[in-house]
This record gives sequence, C-alpha cells and structure tokens, in this order.
Amino acid sequence: MVVHVPHSHSLPHHPSEGTGEKCSYAEYVVKKYYLLSVLVVIVNLLAIPVVFFIGSSYGSNTLLQALLLYILLIFVRELAHYIVTKRRSPAVRLRPLLRHGVIVVDYVRLGYKDFMRVASAPLIIVQLPITLLYLVLSHPLLLALALLHALSSLGDVFNMVYIRIFHKGAELHMVYSEKGAVVGFIAEERDKCRAVFYEVWD
Repeated sequence: MVVHVPHSHSLPHHPSEGTGEKCSYAEYVVKKYYLLSVLVVIVNLLAIPVVFFIGSSYGSNTLLQALLLYILLIFVRELAHYIVTKRRSPAVRLRPLLRHGVIVVDYVRLGYKDFMRVASAPLIIVQLPITLLYLVLSHPLLLALALLHALSSLGDVFNMVYIRIFHKGAELHMVYSEKGAVVGFIAEERDKCRAVFYEVWD
C-alpha cells in the first residue's frame, strides 16, 4: 500500500463508532514524530551509567554475561510484540531499521486497545518475570538483565503514554513510501473526523 499524505487533505471517512454520525471528510494534520529519535538518545545516555554500575558492582564477568543475554532478550521482546500483534493484525511484519538502532513491528493497522496490548506485551512477558525472579533469587545477573530490558522498554512506555494522552481511542496504521518502507503512522480519530500523520524516519 502506497500512501501519500499532503499537508491539507480531505477524504471520505468512516462512521463514528457508537454515535451513528458520519464524517463527510477527515482533516489530515501532518506532524514530525521526534519522540523516537529523542528516546534513542535517552536510552543510549542512560545505558552508560547502568553498564558502569553493573560492571563496578558485580564485575566484568556479570556485565559480559548480561550484555550477551541482553542481545537474546531483545529478540524475545520483539517476538512478544510480533506474537501479540499477529493475533490482531495477520499482515504484521518485523522490520529492522539499523539507521535508528531499532526493530519496528509493522502492524499495518491496529485499534487503540490492540495497540496498547501490543506495546505492553514485553513488559508483561519479559520484564515482569525477570524482575520477580530477581526479587526471589537476588542474582546479580537477573538484576542486570532487568535494568537493561527496562531501558529498552522506554520506547514502548513513552509511546503508550503519548497515544493515551493525545490519541485515546484512535485507530493506528502504518504509512509506506513508494518502495514499501515504513515512513510513519496515522492516528485516525473517528470521533473528531481527524487523522494525524506522523512522519517518523526522515
């Protein structure tokens, strides 16, 4: 699907859910989504003192083991995103974006509640068990993994908060370039007859 979103555009719109009213057009608002770039910088800056803390408190062996297991954990967390998304949006794909140091779950189209379930999946499937295991076993390696995974979860947490504050109830779907690359997403607010297009990668 190729989508071009101009700065001002009108198009037929879906009926508002639960109201029976119809939007004769939807206003497109185009915004730059700087949150991703900011989060990448924040996570990288926070990783420095976290890694230093682990290395100085528990030794280089624990730090090395934690970093190696953390790489595996990243794939597990993205798999959690993928599995939950797959149940809601069968066309889901995983897209590595090396330029930004992230893996994007291309969910194609998700409702608000499903988006929240997808975003919170790694917190429930990965973060919670590791944290509970550390509280029970008090093993330094578990603490290191819990801290590192908490850092990688900041993006999900911030996105959940952002969507909750600014686009509660919206339907979210990806936007693609002519080459099929993800270039952003749209928050479609049926109750306001508005669709906010967020450019993400440029």
